[in-house]
Amino acid sequence: MPLMRKLSPRQLFRLSLLSLLWCPTLNADNLTSLGQRPDWDSLDAYQQTITRAAFVSQLDVLYAPGQAWQETITIEDQHALIRTREGEAPYRLEFAPSEAAAMPPPRRWRKPAEALVPDAELPLTGWHIALDPGHIGGAYGPMEGRSWRIGAGPLVQEGDLVLVVAYDLKEELEALGATVTLVREQNAPITTETPESLRDEAESWLRRMGNTEPSPLQIQRTAERLFYRSSEIRARAERVNKRIHPDLILCLHLNATDFADYSNPEPVEPNHLHLLVNGAYSAQELAYDDVRYGMLIKLLSGTAEVEAAVASELAETMAEQTGLPAFSYGGPNAVAIAGEPYVWGRNLAANRLYACPVVFLEPYVANSRAVYPRIATELEAEQMPIPGGILEEYTHSVVDGLRASASQARASKE
Repeated sequence: MPLMRKLSPRQLFRLSLLSLLWCPTLNADNLTSLGQRPDWDSLDAYQQTITRAAFVSQLDVLYAPGQAWQETITIEDQHALIRTREGEAPYRLEFAPSEAAAMPPPRRWRKPAEALVPDAELPLTGWHIALDPGHIGGAYGPMEGRSWRIGAGPLVQEGDLVLVVAYDLKEELEALGATVTLVREQNAPITTETPESLRDEAESWLRRMGNTEPSPLQIQRTAERLFYRSSEIRARAERVNKRIHPDLILCLHLNATDFADYSNPEPVEPNHLHLLVNGAYSAQELAYDDVRYGMLIKLLSGTAEVEAAVASELAETMAEQTGLPAFSYGGPNAVAIAGEPYVWGRNLAANRLYACPVVFLEPYVANSRAVYPRIATELEAEQMPIPGGILEEYTHSVVDGLRASASQARASKE
């Protein structure tokens, strides 16, 4: 969403990616900001779990289209050689000789067909779903650039609104038998870091980028971005992977687009819907050790199958109930999912770091002519969500999508 500092959401997103996610550390490791050195030996558990054909297909179609993997992965007849730390030997991943001979990959999460209890009275019984309300909201909304208002209208903050959706969803999904955990339960950060504690890291990065005398304001803004984009997502990933262990994560968001005039903002015209699964890594991104490792974990653990199936059902019900057209990416940072106009593959920190299937939901353009009045009505009500309001519509479309996904998973097992 638009920044009160007159940076648009798209400008903020591009700046955050370019300035934080892909900057290397000072040591011999080639890592993203706050990234950890990969444990390449942990890939031993994935030896002979995938055939050569399946491995190449996953790379070329979803994870690294345009053969973006070629600079860091060498594929031989019976194995792949994967670049590890600079100056060290590549990691050797042996392929399974056939699909029948492939070993099952290790994973803490379960596919829907494995998790769902057969013949249960409640259709989602057995499925553990985590809900991750995007951003932080509250006092942090302006810092994140997810806070704005039009004229004398109410203050709109994405983090606040999706937290309301998360609690509403939790109640409805639990009533259908699911186990539901919120990754973020309030408008407060998960990370114990603060912009102040990250100032030295921010200053160090600015100097590495050639800014030998960064101003206090430059250091502060860089530290803030490290806080809410890097440290916060990594803290949520640690909570997800070490404590929650869900079968599926839904990352809840609302979209927005640039105002024509930030000094006098008026509602915009575009309004659309799309969903994101993990994919579309570039060669530049795969040059970083932790990103390359993260992609391989996602590929080898088999999250793509579940992400695609769940996203497909969610897209169908959300499109039907919201009436929104599909958003289409025009650049190389996303890959279209065949036969799914609403679903795209993208490499985002959360859908890479969360060690289970992840689907990002991006419905509505919150500052559009069609949506803003509905959001303003919600915010001006005494309690949210209001019956028949946009947040209730969001919730119901997701619930129905998950019901359809569970039904499809059971049908595939029969």
